[in-house]
Amino acid sequence: MRPGDGAEDARHDNLARKVRRSGIDAAVASPFEIEADTAQQFLTAVQRVLAATPATSSISLAELYAAAIKRMDEKRAWEAFEYVVVGDGSIRLCGEGS
Repeated sequence: MRPGDGAEDARHDNLARKVRRSGIDAAVASPFEIEADTAQQFLTAVQRVLAATPATSSISLAELYAAAIKRMDEKRAWEAFEYVVVGDGSIRLCGEGS
């Protein structure tokens, strides 16, 4: 596989098909190996965004993804773009905040 040969697009398509076949409507996933520090920072950012979202409100998966990346430090945020929203990014998630 060489850059520009379409292999990367094929990996993304295969990931999306696997998610749909599994009955999952949407996910934040990566077809690449993610460094543990980046994954931990992304997860922490997701948790903080959900905690800041009022329990009486909701946030879409796509909005959560974007907001989490904005909360990461610049170097890790660029690495976090290796994650992608697969499936229906408009699915709403309940907030956890007060």
